[in-house]
Order: sequence, then C-alpha cells, then structure tokens
Amino acid sequence: FQVPNIAHFVMPFGETNLQFHHMVSLLSCLHIMKPHRLLLWYAPGKLPSGHWWDRVRKNLTESEWEERIIFVQRPIPTSVYTVPVHGKEHQSDVMRLEAVLVFGGLYMDIDVLVLKPLEPLRKFVCTIGREVPYGLCNGVFLSAPSGTFLAMWHTAYQVFNDEAWGEHSVKLPHSMQAAFPDLCHVEEESMDRPNWTPEERTWIYNIGQQSRWDWRTKNYVMHLWFRLYNKQHSMDSIRTLNSMYGEMCRRILYGSGQP
Repeated sequence: FQVPNIAHFVMPFGETNLQFHHMVSLLSCLHIMKPHRLLLWYAPGKLPSGHWWDRVRKNLTESEWEERIIFVQRPIPTSVYTVPVHGKEHQSDVMRLEAVLVFGGLYMDIDVLVLKPLEPLRKFVCTIGREVPYGLCNGVFLSAPSGTFLAMWHTAYQVFNDEAWGEHSVKLPHSMQAAFPDLCHVEEESMDRPNWTPEERTWIYNIGQQSRWDWRTKNYVMHLWFRLYNKQHSMDSIRTLNSMYGEMCRRILYGSGQP
C-alpha cells in the first residue's frame, strides 16, 4: 500500500461537546477502516467531551484505546507562509493538509461516514473525491506521507486569500489534478456524492428517498454535509429513521441497515 493505515480528524475548534453524528463518524472509521492509529488533532483546551464522546470510548477496549487513539494538540494556525488565515474553516484546512502531508493516511471531516474498507484506495499515492464538476473536496482524502500532490497544494497557500470561500479547498485541487492527473486519483462518485446541492442532499436525508442512490455499492465513504441538515438524533430515533442517513447509521451501529 502507498497510504499508511492511519486516520486523522481535526476536532471542532468551538463546541467540544460531540453530537450523535460525530460519534457515528468516529466509530465508522474505527470499525470499518480499522486504522492502526487514529490521530485526533485538537486546539489547546478543546479536547472532545460529552455523552457521545463517552459512547465512543465505551465502544473500544482499554488496550484499543491506549494503542490506537492518539491525541495531538496543535495551536490553531493563524498564518501559512506568512499569509494570514482567520476563518476557522480555513484554519482547519491548513491543519488537515499538514497532518496528512507529514504522516500520510486518511483525513476525514467529522461528518463523514466510512461505509467500506478503504484498501483499494490505499493503493494510490493520493485519492480525493469529486463533489461538483468544477471542484474536488478536501473533507475526505488519502495520501502517502510527503505526497507530491499535497506538497504542491500546500505550496499554493503562498497566494491564499482568506476571503475566498472554497478557492483553495475545492477549486484549486480540481485545477491541479486536471493539470497533473498522474499525481492524484479522483473518485467521481464514491466519496462526495450525493453532494451538498439541495436535490442530492434530499437523497440522504428525506424520508423514503433511499432508491435515489445505491450507497451500498457506490460509496466507500459518505459525506453528510451535516451543517446543512443539523437535526439531532439519538440511538432510539435512528432505529426507525426511514432515510438513507438512517440506513447508514444503523449499518455502522448495529451491522444492519434495516429498522
């Protein structure tokens, strides 16, 4: 494999109290990808906490917890190549890029679900998913350590504009990959589709829309775009939720998508 069996999360910089979908995301990574090491990057004073975080802990044995979970405290980056970085989304973009550039592995947002083992993708030196025709998505990607594509991507932050939403995280990797296709493999559907557009988002969350997208065969991972949905669930409510989101959560939590 080109990509080591390591996973990275950048924990939220604001509220440390984890939500239900955060727990499902972490457990999907631990139980389906089965990384040797899970690195949780967090800002000073921002260790994860709360009921759902406790549930993550309870799903691991003491030895698994000691051996696999690594907490990495890192100050929030406020500049890159002396260029100011202020938006928390952009600061997280820098942290994730630098984490995978140094250590290699999988980076995933804490609203991404792992649905299948990732070994086929770990054979490529770099893999990223397409979210829209003009953009790739840095919410989930894999790379070997010191990967050329990630190094070029990071170097491009010398001309970073903190005001431009999505320029360096979506459009830039798209144009770079189009220019240097050998440096990074693109998954067209299996990582970031359904995407965040209103139509495709309904396939994930609306009741009875499961037939619109066959996630069981198509997806290695599923990006939930959760901030655009933002309804809270529990272990009880998820048992009967008649949606693609409900099915995927049940598959991860109970081993079966059936209610």
